[in-house]
Amino acid sequence: MPHEATRRLEFDAGHRVPEHGGKCRTPHGHRYAVDVTVRGPLGREGFVLDFGEIKATLGAWIDEHIDHTTIYQRGDSLME
Repeated sequence: MPHEATRRLEFDAGHRVPEHGGKCRTPHGHRYAVDVTVRGPLGREGFVLDFGEIKATLGAWIDEHIDHTTIYQRGDSLME
């Protein structure tokens, strides 16, 4: 029987919604959360996957590519 484990990773990034009629049209920031769920058999340690491995791989990618950046919508004129 497979088991599941979920790890939440959080990061900060800016964005805007260009077509919005209110404040969201201007650049602003948010704290985002990503829930990563892994499924599989329990290993000899008694868990599916060490949370440290999730942080070391996916967390490192988020830190390098998304954290404290600006997320643009496709076609946003500010992206140019």
